[in-house]
This record gives sequence, C-alpha cells and structure tokens, in this order.
Amino acid sequence: MRNFQIYGYDYDKEQGKIIINEEEAKIVRLIFELFTQPNSMVEGINGIAKYLTSKGIPTKRGG
Repeated sequence: MRNFQIYGYDYDKEQGKIIINEEEAKIVRLIFELFTQPNSMVEGINGIAKYLTSKGIPTKRGG
C-alpha cells in the first residue's frame, strides 16, 4: 500500500485515486503566489516556510 502524502491532495481508498483537498489547495496556491510574485511579506523558500509557520499552517503530517 502506498502512502500518499501530497500536500493539497488526499487519497480516496474507495475510489483508489488521489483527490483534491480544497483547504490544502488554498495553501498550495498561496505558496505559488508568494514564490512567483515579488512581495515584501516573504523572501525565498525559507521565508515562505517561516511565514506559514507563523500563521499556524501545519504540514501534511501535522508538523
């Protein structure tokens, strides 16, 4: 059995496929925007990680 731990998605065992997790997908879109659009809130990948942590947004595994 595979362990599907892809942020923004969940694994539906009944259907046997990966489905979008809408709440996590919002965060994925935010990360993309922060990374691709220059802004004063964050700088680089570490800045994005610190920003998400400061907002209390957990990782897929709850970290």
